[in-house]
Amino acid sequence: MTHRPLDKDNPLPLYYQLRLAILDRIASGEFEPDEPIPSERKLAGAYDVSRITVVRALNELAQEGVLERRHGKGTFVSASPGRIQVQSSTRSAVGFMAPVFTDPYLFDIVRGVERATSRSGYHLVMICSNEDATQEAQQVLTARQQGLAGLIVYPMYGQPNRDAFEQTLTEGFPLAFVDRYYPGLPVDCAVCDDERGAYALTRHLLEHGHRRIAFVSWYEFDCTSVQGRLRGYRRALEEAGLRADECLIWSDLYPRDIAQGADKGHLKGLLAGSGATAVLAVNFIIATFLLRDLWACGLRIPEEISLAGFGLEVPSLACPFPFTAARQSGFEVGQAGARLLLERLEGRLAPEPQHVVVPAPLIVSSSSGPAPARQDTDWHG
Repeated sequence: MTHRPLDKDNPLPLYYQLRLAILDRIASGEFEPDEPIPSERKLAGAYDVSRITVVRALNELAQEGVLERRHGKGTFVSASPGRIQVQSSTRSAVGFMAPVFTDPYLFDIVRGVERATSRSGYHLVMICSNEDATQEAQQVLTARQQGLAGLIVYPMYGQPNRDAFEQTLTEGFPLAFVDRYYPGLPVDCAVCDDERGAYALTRHLLEHGHRRIAFVSWYEFDCTSVQGRLRGYRRALEEAGLRADECLIWSDLYPRDIAQGADKGHLKGLLAGSGATAVLAVNFIIATFLLRDLWACGLRIPEEISLAGFGLEVPSLACPFPFTAARQSGFEVGQAGARLLLERLEGRLAPEPQHVVVPAPLIVSSSSGPAPARQDTDWHG
């Protein structure tokens, strides 16, 4: 049988792709239960990958009960392939669509989606809209034309394709949104607990004596995740008897091309004019750049200014400095979104749209501390 080659331009790691390819061959009946599969050397040659890649793919399938390692004999398809159900049909593929795949948080979502879909016997097709609203709308149509069973979507900010998604749902094509959604659109979705996460972060800073806490966002201001975080921030301030001062909500500090960083003069002006003693970053990208830019302004963290924000589940090269954070698990959000789609496909969900909220627990680090002793009381609410 001719096997499907791996796509080295696909953002999914090669061992994940090889894992899917082996599942595909099991589903087709090429690899029968209790029969051996090709050796590691043969698989490496057939798919043009390293032995290390092959070993990792086989080990994961063995851990999941799909394959069995038999000492001195090789690797065999399990007589009962564990929790993974193998299916073979043109309807056994689902898509995951996002504006980009370079963001570490988005890649964590991909991992969660892939884990849930592969365990249910579905192949995963990656679709990138390249932050282009026209492409996003067209790719929804293309996914249907190509016979995908359904589509998991991390939508672009600003809701540019409400009509396209609404029409797709009306015509019965299953969708599930992850991380963000369109308010009022009857679609299943899985999101981070944005409001509670921001509430906990703001409360933490308030408990350390901070009264002037800046909320720092960027161009993606018109999306439900940011709006939820802003609600949590405002609620915590209001419960503490403080007004949510609009001069403390900064959406223009960072340009769309965030790699340029903030204008240091602008940042210093915002800090001086607002009396802020702490900043709350809307995501790990903003937090990373704030760390750099606050240091560049000569401010000590947390002695002179505290920093908190939404962060990745684990520190990464994208943000190696641990900061006080509401930790987002993209993996859990991805898994939850994929499960919603699969349960919708299998008729196991109630007719009304389902909304799954994944916790964002507070993790305290050294980036936040007591407010400086001198605060201008004229700024208090």
